Amino acid sequence: ISWVESQGIDKRKARRRVADEFYGECGACDEDKKRLAIETEGYRLVWADEFNSSGPVESSRWESVHSHGNGFGNHELQFYTNRQKNAWISDGTLKIRAVREEFGGRKYTSAKLKTQDAWRYGKFSVRARLQH
Repeated sequence: ISWVESQGIDKRKARRRVADEFYGECGACDEDKKRLAIETEGYRLVWADEFNSSGPVESSRWESVHSHGNGFGNHELQFYTNRQKNAWISDGTLKIRAVREEFGGRKYTSAKLKTQDAWRYGKFSVRARLQH
C-alpha cells in the first residue's frame, strides 16, 4: 500500500488497488470484506506457510530441487539451484529470483520448491505478485 501511495495515489485508492490484485483478504485493504473472500465450505486447512521467518527457505517444510531441469517436461532453460540467491524468505514473503548467469551448463538459474507434505486432492490458495 505504501509503495502505491508513493506513486501519487491517495490512501483509499491505494488500498482498493492492492485489494483488487489479491483474491484473498489483504489485511485492512478490503473494505467490504465480502468481495475477496475465498470459498472454503467443505474444505479444511491441512497445510500452510505464512513465511514468518527471514533467511533461507525452511528445509523442514520445502524441498529445494537442485537440477538442470531436464525431464520436467517443458524444456526449461534454467538450472534450478538450492542457493539462497535464487530462493529466500524476507518481509513475510517467499522470494524466487531468476538470474541470468552461467551455471551447470545453463544460462539462467532459478528455484523450484516442493512441499515436504503430500496430498492428492485439494483447493489451493496462493497470494503472489509477479514482477515484469
